[in-house]
Amino acid sequence: NNLLVLVNDNGIGITKSKELKTKHQQQHNSRGVTNTTERIELLNSLYGMNISINIQDKNSGEQGVVVTLSFPLTSKPN
Repeated sequence: NNLLVLVNDNGIGITKSKELKTKHQQQHNSRGVTNTTERIELLNSLYGMNISINIQDKNSGEQGVVVTLSFPLTSKPN
């Protein structure tokens, strides 16, 4: 069993955002998603978890991004 967290963003989306970036903005290397992914990998490695993240543009001509986080449900020991 997993706990799913869906974040539904109605911004311009990843693809459109990349298209609109200036040359200076394209040279900037953002660490936000990388940091999050590395933290998830660390938790999975240290605690044998199976946490996952999926980030994608919405489909069907909709504008925005959907982020899905999946956390395994665990029992708390007594």
